[in-house]
Amino acid sequence: MKIQSKVYLYNFFTVVFALLTVVSISSIGTNPLYTVFVNVMLFGVLTSICYNKENQLRRIIRNRRRSKKVQLSVYRGAGRKTACVA
Repeated sequence: MKIQSKVYLYNFFTVVFALLTVVSISSIGTNPLYTVFVNVMLFGVLTSICYNKENQLRRIIRNRRRSKKVQLSVYRGAGRKTACVA
């Protein structure tokens, strides 16, 4: 699976778990407090995990793009110097 696809997948899970956290909080009046507390903690932790994993993958993509740009600029710079000397 490509990294970009994983980013989309983790983004989807982050949004879903965040919505489930909000829904759990809004059920305070209907469910026992213990159940609400457990659900909010569970969905909060899952949201945090997915959010961190998504950002980690985005950082990998960003660093790969930067390294490609640096390699191209160094290569072009070296080519220009040899062209000027020659």
